Amino acid sequence: MKKNSIVMVLDCGGGTVDITVHKLLCDPQEKFLCQELIPSSGGCEWGSKYVDLYFEEFLKDFFGNDLFNIYQKNALARLDILRDFEILKRKFKGTKDERSMIKLSYLGEDMTTAKLNKLIQEHNSKNPSEFALKLKGSANVELPSDLMCSFFQPLFENIKNKVFIFEF
Repeated sequence: MKKNSIVMVLDCGGGTVDITVHKLLCDPQEKFLCQELIPSSGGCEWGSKYVDLYFEEFLKDFFGNDLFNIYQKNALARLDILRDFEILKRKFKGTKDERSMIKLSYLGEDMTTAKLNKLIQEHNSKNPSEFALKLKGSANVELPSDLMCSFFQPLFENIKNKVFIFEF
């Protein structure tokens, strides 16, 4: 960077994405001095907790109303599934062939292998092939990269729309 460079910083945290813009007022060898051009702003609707929300919307569609209600009422199973999803979310890179495994055995007797297999078949029959799920073992579901990306995409759109409104 050199003097008069303008820098936009996007701080993507767990609950918010904060955006700020600064102008560098010094040369690199001088004592650091900058001017805030646009104060920190952003949106709480852009944080990673919304990726969880979109994942749970997927689960609601995948499980159907009855099983989703069981999932919501079983606090321990829900916490375990969301904890596992948090790990997937953090290590997800978005590469085309990347697969993410989610464990659904936390639902116990409400989620048998036969039931899970039926849910996967129903899901795959009504969704594009890029969103096709696979049963792995007796209670794991492999989520394809395109489906994982769909949980993040609304946040990327919000961030992109916010960034493009800035003028310098």
